[in-house]
Amino acid sequence: MRLDVKAPAICAAAQTFSLQSQSPGHSNLYQLTRLPDWPILGNISTVPPVPRPRIQITKNWNLKESFMKRRFVFFGPIVFVLALAFVAVSLRAETDPRVGSWKLDVSKSMSSNGQMPASETRTYVAQGNDTMATTEGVNAKGKPISNHYNATADGKDHPSGGADPSVMLSIKQTGPGAYAGTIKKDGKVIGTNTAVISDGGKVFTFKSKGTDADGKEYTSTMVFEKQ
Repeated sequence: MRLDVKAPAICAAAQTFSLQSQSPGHSNLYQLTRLPDWPILGNISTVPPVPRPRIQITKNWNLKESFMKRRFVFFGPIVFVLALAFVAVSLRAETDPRVGSWKLDVSKSMSSNGQMPASETRTYVAQGNDTMATTEGVNAKGKPISNHYNATADGKDHPSGGADPSVMLSIKQTGPGAYAGTIKKDGKVIGTNTAVISDGGKVFTFKSKGTDADGKEYTSTMVFEKQ
């Protein structure tokens, strides 16, 4: 059969398809465009073969940008909340009313077992999220006192800083400038105390009760003044 073509034969209009590929951590969207075939000119004696579509691949960056935006929307608030929590905890340590040096006023203090220190100074310092304490002085027998411990008011057990590693101390805040402490030895409570900051933040009073190293029960009141 003979076919006379007097005018150019044009293929169908360009068509666009979408193709999406995904791999761990990446997601891309491609556009596949079928381009129009060139005109067929001249005389064709036989029916021409079906032209092979030409495919143009265009990477669509909009999907990647959308994915990044969604990831920011999801993780952004989480990071923000964690940052606020960190700042809040740090500020809590820095604004702890105990921070500073406190000197024992022996004349205003008392102990039922006669173990009141001859002198004592307690210093509280904010270190990151914690409040650390150092005690220096001289005990009732004239021997030096020196220990360092974690005084963070988080209700958790921390080493007391003394010579006996089995003695633990936990402190919790019970109100503005008010604290409650518990002393444990091998998990058993051997002493408790309450502490209150008063007189405009200038006086720190500890009231304690428990069992001393000799197994005797005692009560004590220690009054410290801000330096």
